[in-house]
Amino acid sequence: MSENNTPAVVEQKKKVSPASWVAVASAFAVTAAMPVASNAALAEIGADLTAELDAGKLIIVAVMTLGATLLAMFAGYRYMKRGANSA
Repeated sequence: MSENNTPAVVEQKKKVSPASWVAVASAFAVTAAMPVASNAALAEIGADLTAELDAGKLIIVAVMTLGATLLAMFAGYRYMKRGANSA
C-alpha cells in the first residue's frame, strides 16, 4: 500500500487474440449493415403509417363536414320556424 492508504494500481497489458479481433470485426460489420438491411422494412412501415394517417384525415374531415351540415340545418330550421318575414 502506498502512503495515502490506497492500493497500488498495477497496470497490465492484455494480449488480444486473433479470434477476439475477428469477433469484434464481425460484430462491427453486422452492426454497420443493420441500417441498410432495415431500410426495406422501414419503407413498408412508412407506407402503412401514411395510409393510416390518410384514413385518419378522411375520418376527421367527414366528422367536421357532418357537424357543419347539422349546424346549418339547425340554423335553417330555426330561421324557417320564426318565419321568412322576420329577417
